[in-house]
Amino acid sequence: MALSSIVIILTAVTIVVTQSVNNAQFIKSQSIASKYSLQGMEVLRYTRNNDPATFFGYTGTFCMKPDNTLLSSGTTCGTPYNFSGTLLIREVVFSPSSPDCSNGTRATVNTYWSSSKCGSTNGYCHKSQLISCFSLPTVSGTSL
Repeated sequence: MALSSIVIILTAVTIVVTQSVNNAQFIKSQSIASKYSLQGMEVLRYTRNNDPATFFGYTGTFCMKPDNTLLSSGTTCGTPYNFSGTLLIREVVFSPSSPDCSNGTRATVNTYWSSSKCGSTNGYCHKSQLISCFSLPTVSGTSL
């Protein structure tokens, strides 16, 4: 009887510890993905401020590598890259003349990561997303 109680208690403790470790890893990956989504948006803001002709020439979906270069992807980015020890897929979607961004371009940065909760068909099922509207900078910089 005592041995059965000990086995049940150890099993319960093992389950709780395993779930805690999985949750900690998920939160770590989520934090890293959010960090790189924000970094991607900052790179876009920098490009808009310093090279508006290039920035406003973008349209469609691009993959953004860890070194912040954009690769044209057509529709989706499938290759994960190593971001601070975590494999992530980061994409940028440019929508010029978007109805919700008057006189500007809507830019969406999506950063995807994987966990044990993702199925085999969609290995990168979690997403951090940032959306911003960009307008043309003025000479004085007041409309940035």
